[in-house]
Amino acid sequence: MEFEPRPETIHIDDQLLPRGPWSFWRETIPGALSSWSIQFVLAWIALEVLTSAAWATHIQSLTGHSTLPSYWGELLTARDIWELSVNGGLKDHPTGFWAPLFGALALLWILWAGWQLQARAVNRPARLKTWAWGAIDALLIGAVPLFCLGFVLLWSLEGLASSGLQGLGWATFVGGPLIKLSCLSALSLQWWLCRLDRAGHASTSWHLGGPSALLGHLGRNFMRLWLQPVQWSVLVFGGVVARLGLHFLVLLLAWHLGGGTPTRVWTFLLLELIATGLCAGLLGWFLRLTALFWQHDALIHQEVEALKRLVEEEA
Repeated sequence: MEFEPRPETIHIDDQLLPRGPWSFWRETIPGALSSWSIQFVLAWIALEVLTSAAWATHIQSLTGHSTLPSYWGELLTARDIWELSVNGGLKDHPTGFWAPLFGALALLWILWAGWQLQARAVNRPARLKTWAWGAIDALLIGAVPLFCLGFVLLWSLEGLASSGLQGLGWATFVGGPLIKLSCLSALSLQWWLCRLDRAGHASTSWHLGGPSALLGHLGRNFMRLWLQPVQWSVLVFGGVVARLGLHFLVLLLAWHLGGGTPTRVWTFLLLELIATGLCAGLLGWFLRLTALFWQHDALIHQEVEALKRLVEEEA
């Protein structure tokens, strides 16, 4: 009796086995030296430097020859702040003209450099159209679930704080902003997945398939985020804590030592720039990791669809 050969499946090929996002962390490291990754870091540094310098110049124009800027806040009292805000014109012109302009331009550079480094990590075209439509997709499938999740988590923290247990009040004070920022970061992650999927299908006619094709696109990217809740949560929340923690350590050091001398001021400025660069590098690593995860998941999806079509043809 002759037996038919065992049918091949995608699970025989190790390259097509399902993988979580964390498994790609090593593969993202070489991309840190790409031109767009470096631009991404420089864009964040430009946002930090240009906006801070423009706002400091604006404050100097309001204070004139006052000695307040010499102390850099070390001896600034509540009376001084009130005087600067009410009589100095800070209330009517809090930021000036140049700080928002530099901030907007640097933010556009950050967004575009991030999209370029992510698309090039998987050899996909980085078009403005897919970038914009990906943001709309993310709002459609990600805004409501993440808002509900954040609301439940914040409500739970408030319930713990109202229990009267010592220390939980501080947990709410610290955990509340972290939860909000993590939900915003998760929404950005949903955007990254959606725009990559649109870029991956830019040369095909999937978007011409009507509502069913669009729903399939939205459903796939929704599941890519929510089928890996533990790993994505660790990456998102851990990234928020790490980025905020670096800036907080610099601020804490400056708070304790004070800024009474130019050497200290320039030291804290240099440390803040280093922290900004490290945070930008970490965020760029996260962008590349997301891109590699999407590429692998899209490959699995293509193989599954090909097997389905083969079975339908044989039937």
